[in-house]
Amino acid sequence: MKIILCICLFAIGIAEAYTQDWGFVRSVAWGKTFWADMNGELLRGEFSWAKNDPAYYFKDINRTDYTGYVFGNAAVNFPLFSWDNEERDISVSVGIPVAFEIWMGPSEDTFPVQNTDYHIGLPEPSVLFRFNPFIGIKNAGFRVSFARHESTHISDEMQIYRDAQDDIALKRMDVASTHQEIRFIINDPDGSRDWNNSVRFGFIFDLLRLEQKHTGWYLSEGIGQDASLVEPNKTFIFYLQDQFQTASFGPGFQGIASIELRIRDRHRYPIGYSTKMDSPEIHFVPCVNLLLGIRYYRPNSENDFYSKIGLAFRYYYGINPYGQYRSLLNYQQMGICILLE
Repeated sequence: MKIILCICLFAIGIAEAYTQDWGFVRSVAWGKTFWADMNGELLRGEFSWAKNDPAYYFKDINRTDYTGYVFGNAAVNFPLFSWDNEERDISVSVGIPVAFEIWMGPSEDTFPVQNTDYHIGLPEPSVLFRFNPFIGIKNAGFRVSFARHESTHISDEMQIYRDAQDDIALKRMDVASTHQEIRFIINDPDGSRDWNNSVRFGFIFDLLRLEQKHTGWYLSEGIGQDASLVEPNKTFIFYLQDQFQTASFGPGFQGIASIELRIRDRHRYPIGYSTKMDSPEIHFVPCVNLLLGIRYYRPNSENDFYSKIGLAFRYYYGINPYGQYRSLLNYQQMGICILLE
């Protein structure tokens, strides 16, 4: 009887916590990722046309045309805790970011798996301040990452193939970084389905020097590699994002325009069959990611995970953003995405 009473009291306490606008494992409507965020926390499947380094077309290393690829991204900011004060002008949320990304190519032309990327971080607090609109700004907030780890790898099939090629200087570059990040948000949609324009900007750096054992952001692994070709660099990235949404129309549709400008820190090593790095003086490079499309809301689903589905056209230009390829300049990717938020 006492056990049953304790269970009932615990359940009442949990229910009371939710009615007071705070609780554990409780998602919130604000702080959602933008479509164009290259490290976004959503599900994305994409078919794109892109042009990889010729060394990765094992049938023709001189190939320079575009190939169809499939990209997949599975990510979530798992909620740990959230709280709103009584007036709801201050909200706090804590979550753990987890992400996996894969790049796949046609097996008859290149390697089935080109690259995989992984991200995971310590609990990250976010804060949103709401106030009376001032020159069109209705809220502002920030999010802090104390330690977010990234690890990327080329596929095993590619590694096995390249180990047999004596004329390739660098057979494998595994990117490994544990960095800090701070981002700021202005005009978060905050669950609204009205017209809204949001701006977000942030910085990624390694102030705590958590990856001293690595060479900058990356290390060299493989058979018979020339480590002298790997030039260290420091961890620093700046990005600026903007996302515009229309008011809802029809049974729950919205138009979305999302863009990101990210100043990437280029990896400093040659790639493919070359023993020299092209344009070694080029270091920090502006990269643009643009998505235009339409989104559908599931009714009564402001806070739920993956309750919104979108279809978008995507265009990317800049440094190749995937794994060991981040020393390649002038990479373009054009495709169609399906997104679940």
